Amino acid sequence: MTIQAQLIGSGNLVLIEAGTDMAQQITRTSNTFSGQWIVKAGWLLGAAANSLGTNSISINPGWAVPMPPWDPSTVDVPGPAILEVNYNLNSAGTLTLINGGQFKLHQDCCFAAVNVEGTPLTAGTHYYAELAAQYSVNFPAGGSGSITIRPYDTSPPPVRLQMQLSGTSLQFNWSQGSLLQATNVTGPWITNNSATSPWTVAPTAAQQFYRVQGQ
Repeated sequence: MTIQAQLIGSGNLVLIEAGTDMAQQITRTSNTFSGQWIVKAGWLLGAAANSLGTNSISINPGWAVPMPPWDPSTVDVPGPAILEVNYNLNSAGTLTLINGGQFKLHQDCCFAAVNVEGTPLTAGTHYYAELAAQYSVNFPAGGSGSITIRPYDTSPPPVRLQMQLSGTSLQFNWSQGSLLQATNVTGPWITNNSATSPWTVAPTAAQQFYRVQGQ
């Protein structure tokens, strides 16, 4: 299913009984829909910029199907339930991942709040590596990007460079932009065109400086 029409209004939109071999795509840009997305069984893909609106999203295979209008015995399929977006989603709502609900994360997304299996994420930016390590069921392998929890703001997600030890190497994570490096803090700064987040380097130089330049 591909929905190209404009989505408006404030009611809930629920995806049930859909498979995960093909995404159910929302392709209209700048939808004003302000209700809640609920994915019980299926793969919801926000394929175009601002296609999902600025609302709350719940990915929950255990969501209780109301009766009426449906007979739960015929439609109560318990997932898998998956969310994916092809743009930097900026939402005023809450993202909820529960009962094994998954987020195929590869963008930089902002929410007012995020709750994963009953645990709220702290304010600030959480990179894919951290999220996958702590919630491997909810964030499938092969992802990238980040989730930032902050009050709703129309500005883009903040650019941060995070560094951590990985054995004897250093691993860098950043939410967007290009990695620059220099042997002196005053430069000259050179863009590392081969570096994509997360990026790992074995330190060999006496000193090396890194920074990120936003797009």
